[in-house]
Formats: sequence, structure tokens, C-alpha cells
Amino acid sequence: MTRPTTLPPATPPRATTRRLTLPPADSSLRFRLIWAEDVAVEQVGGGRCEISCLSGGVAVGEVALTVLARSRPPTTCDDLLRALAADIEHKPQQRDELLEELRAVIDRLLGIRALWLVPEAAETALTSRSYGSASVT
Repeated sequence: MTRPTTLPPATPPRATTRRLTLPPADSSLRFRLIWAEDVAVEQVGGGRCEISCLSGGVAVGEVALTVLARSRPPTTCDDLLRALAADIEHKPQQRDELLEELRAVIDRLLGIRALWLVPEAAETALTSRSYGSASVT
């Protein structure tokens, strides 16, 4: 299995949290999700893909993988789930179930470390260095 071209480039997880699930609803924590470098994707049929990495594997729907593969700016959990749901065709009465399903898929991917949660503050610390009174970005 090889890393598919549909996933954004991996970023080293050195600034990630140890979270194995998304923050709770209404959390103000702003973060990004990044893919681990060792992630491999294999289509298994029936609209499903097997996502695997060094620590395990999990089957997810192709639609969920497609929306998760898009790079997104730092955001809150609620806003992320709403944005992902907006990219998936569904009826209004299916929205709550879709949001729960997206959360479960992301939690499974975080749980096997295929996805990493990078808080916005940690990401900023990685890309900026402070030298005295000047900041270089």
C-alpha cells in the first residue's frame, strides 16, 4: 500500500497533543488535523477504504476520507464538523446523525494515530521563532 495522492503532505507530529479524540462540543480549542507520514489507504470495495498506519487500521467510507483529505485552516471542533458535513450531500434531517458519524470516524483515526490533532498555538510556535524583540515567521 502506498500513500495516496489525495492526502495532504504529512507534517511531523512533534507539536501535536496526545489527544486520541476530538475536543468536546463547544470547546474553544482551535486546531488542525494532519495525516501521519506512515498512513496508507487501500480501497476495499463497497464505498469503503482501509486506512492503516504503524499502530493499526480502520475502515472508513470513501466520502468521509475525501472530505478529511482536504487541508483546512485551524478551527474549533464544532466548526470543523459543520464544514465537513457541508461538503457531504445530505438531507437536513440527517445532519445530527452525520455530525455524530464524522466525529466517530475522526476519533477512530486519531485513536490509531493516522490523524494528529495540532493545536493552533503549537502550530504557531513551530512556524515562528522569536529573536529578542523581533519575530521571524
